[in-house]
Amino acid sequence: WPGSYCDTRRGCCYPRTGKPAADFSIHGLWPNYDDGSYPSDCNRHSHFNISE
Repeated sequence: WPGSYCDTRRGCCYPRTGKPAADFSIHGLWPNYDDGSYPSDCNRHSHFNISE
């Protein structure tokens, strides 16, 4: 597991293969708001705007 995923009050288990690229993974990217909530439905016709 990536360190950020398994980070808990008890500690964390960072993988140590000696190959940083093999230890790095992205599980997924989902939008969320500062309060922890997230959009329930995305408009498929909206265009990405980097300034928003």
